[in-house]
Amino acid sequence: MTTRRRSSLCAVIAGTLLAAGPVAAQPRGPADQCSSEAVRPQIRVAACSELITRQAQALTNENLSAAYNNRGISFAALGQGDRAMEDYNESIRIDPRNAAAWNNRGNALLNTNQPERAIADLDEAIRLQPRYAAAYNNRGNARVALNRRSEAMADFDEAIRINDQYPAALFNRGLLHAALGQHERAVADFDAALAIVPRTLAVVIARANAQAALGRRDKAIEDFELVSQLDARNVYALNALCWNRAVLGSHALALRECDAALRLAPDDPDVLDSRAYAYFRAGRLDDAMRDYQSVLERNPRAAMSLWGRGAVRARRGDRQGAEADFAAARAISPAVEAEARAIGLMP
Repeated sequence: MTTRRRSSLCAVIAGTLLAAGPVAAQPRGPADQCSSEAVRPQIRVAACSELITRQAQALTNENLSAAYNNRGISFAALGQGDRAMEDYNESIRIDPRNAAAWNNRGNALLNTNQPERAIADLDEAIRLQPRYAAAYNNRGNARVALNRRSEAMADFDEAIRINDQYPAALFNRGLLHAALGQHERAVADFDAALAIVPRTLAVVIARANAQAALGRRDKAIEDFELVSQLDARNVYALNALCWNRAVLGSHALALRECDAALRLAPDDPDVLDSRAYAYFRAGRLDDAMRDYQSVLERNPRAAMSLWGRGAVRARRGDRQGAEADFAAARAISPAVEAEARAIGLMP
């Protein structure tokens, strides 16, 4: 399991939205359906469109703006970002006091990699509605995207102060704590989020990574096992189980998990790196060499795999080849030797 894979998860799931609770009974009538979050997006689009096209003259500016905003939310849920943006723009044009439309347009701008413009919209949402927890959470995400971490932390703190039962803000603050190396705080935030939305995949994965960073590999394994129960085809979790079991010396179990991951994702270099490490810890040097070579054919700059191949060569008595691999690995990642030593990947 390479360092790159272990550190990349936050980017993959940083924008994850969390929801909880049973779905309410479906409302009837276009006005109710357009305003209800419980309605399926396709039905909500149709209901809001009916209000906009047939009943616009009978609506106040506030209600017409809300209809455009709600249709925009539904278009976004359907993956139609351009149409969502058009509706948010129209919602704001009709009623510039609609804080929800400013918030949603800001979030849409963030999702299209425009964090500076997103912050401007979210600032306006907060000006209009100072206790708008979602706007603080979204602005925190925009500030994370700009590496303005202290400001982002303040936004997540404020979102949680306003609503301490807000799992998305707890999750995002936990991710930021983890990125800052504050893994105990990260675990506390993930625990709090999971108390509200149990068994949420993204949060369980994030907590597992934080536990592993704290050296609590047994707890990390428990969480990754839960991930595999929730999603049996989750290659990331299988790979992480392989890696952490190998670190703990459970080589047979580790290899089983890596083999399962490779059946789902043949030739995945991160899983091959993990399996190579498990083979190395089990003393199966030929198998470890084969997997390290496979990784390096795909990525010659994989520092941990270079180091691992060097360790295999050293144990085989090829000191010159080992030193060349160690030197190349150090040139790519000065921390590689310390990381390897911590997990026993040494000659």
